[in-house]
Amino acid sequence: MKTLSFLLCFLLSFANCYGSSRENLSNPDDPWFTGPLLTPSASVLSFGEGNLEPYLVCQVTTGRYNDDWKTSSVTPFYQFSPLLTYRIGIAKGVDIAGVIQSSCSWTKGVVGSSFGDLPIGISFQLFKLGSDEEVALGRFLIQEVFPTGRYQKLNLHKKGTDSGGQGSFTTIVGFVFSKQFKLKTDRFLRFRWFASTAYSAPLHVKGLNVYGGDRSTRGTEYPGQSFLFLTSGEYTITKKWTFSCDFQVQYSAKNRFHGQTVNSMVGPSSIEFSLAPAIEYNWDERIGIIIGPWFSLAGRNSKQFASLLAALNYNF
Repeated sequence: MKTLSFLLCFLLSFANCYGSSRENLSNPDDPWFTGPLLTPSASVLSFGEGNLEPYLVCQVTTGRYNDDWKTSSVTPFYQFSPLLTYRIGIAKGVDIAGVIQSSCSWTKGVVGSSFGDLPIGISFQLFKLGSDEEVALGRFLIQEVFPTGRYQKLNLHKKGTDSGGQGSFTTIVGFVFSKQFKLKTDRFLRFRWFASTAYSAPLHVKGLNVYGGDRSTRGTEYPGQSFLFLTSGEYTITKKWTFSCDFQVQYSAKNRFHGQTVNSMVGPSSIEFSLAPAIEYNWDERIGIIIGPWFSLAGRNSKQFASLLAALNYNF
């Protein structure tokens, strides 16, 4: 059951992020930022403009933080996840976005794959203040996660590798803020802050599922509300090279269950702290690549993991 809960946390973390599309493309003297690995952009795309960002995520879960913030090792659970984030400007100050995702997982010689849940959202530009070189941006977003991934009637012998979703319609509300500074050395520094909360609808579960259970399980699961906070910084080393780093905190309230089961379907509240430093290379103002690790720092009732992420960011 621990493996299934680890996968659920992984899927939720990506459901909250749109990718890191660029800001300030109008001025050729603006810095070339690809955007950090995790924190989304504070800029809404102009009407007719689009952004694509394919990701490759390789992650291994090696342990678990218990209720006392201490770690214990678990059988390594490996996951390879290609996903595509997209954004399209549909009106002045309004764009739509989403994520298409899948995964291939393996542990103890068992391999499985699944299509993931489908997040789709809309964003509104709240403000844009200052000059292009030192601009402050604010974006409000509403996102709905559609439960298209497999989450129940799982095969016990697959050890969680055949799961791919959380099974619940989830509504996410968030706000992104960014501020860019031009330094005396003609280098640029940009910070982003992102805060969101997610509300998941109750769902009917049958058999072994991502929340636990067994063959006898029949009932209704009530996922706890979750909160996500991300902050990031980017510093231009040269026109084409940039260093970035994300810091993430994710909290989830405990799950409740009503129905019939032998194995527990009640999950405790959890919190997780993680870091994602990265290096960016930008060919021009519209296309760049970013690569870096993402790993846990501390947590309570959450997973201990290490990842490698790579993404190609393209504005058109």
